[in-house]
Amino acid sequence: SMTKLCDGCRVSNAAIYCTADMAYICLGCDLKVHGANKLASRHERVWICEVCEHAPAAVICKADAAALCASCDTDIHSANPLANRHERVAVTPFFE
Repeated sequence: SMTKLCDGCRVSNAAIYCTADMAYICLGCDLKVHGANKLASRHERVWICEVCEHAPAAVICKADAAALCASCDTDIHSANPLANRHERVAVTPFFE
């Protein structure tokens, strides 16, 4: 499958993309790596696309309550006129 493995442990599926480290990481490694010190906790992270589980999310679709990459967003929301009406907002990076 296209599911990305965590760049940290190489065991779990990645759930987050860290822009600063340019790394795809699982939730466990995110806690370890980004909880390690003050500087690491400032790293910008975004969720990974819930559809392809392969690329960083670019938008949140409010109707589907889903984080999607640009490619999946286009595929899903161009499928029909109703889907095209879904309200989407840009993903906001998070820091913990």
